[in-house]
Amino acid sequence: MRAWKPDDPTPGLIYRAILEPRNIGYAGALVEGHDGLAVLRTKDERRGHVEFWVSPCQRRDFEEFIGALGREIRIHVEPPIEPDAQSLDGQWVKIGNP
Repeated sequence: MRAWKPDDPTPGLIYRAILEPRNIGYAGALVEGHDGLAVLRTKDERRGHVEFWVSPCQRRDFEEFIGALGREIRIHVEPPIEPDAQSLDGQWVKIGNP
């Protein structure tokens, strides 16, 4: 079996953010409540560093969401980056024999 590799390996947009650690769970619950909006990934729980993974087609809705969230809690969000698939975890996973 060959390793799976999508035709378009771009995972979408990644917004890096910093918020108060006590608000990570709250932000995660809100994101989960908006099906398909984004995925929240905690990078450093003690420092409040997170990433929001967003599909390009959800960009406008996510930016409206993050603006509203910013009116409720203190959050600093960096402009999005568009990584290539290789920069995320290094290599594609190979299953079985190549």
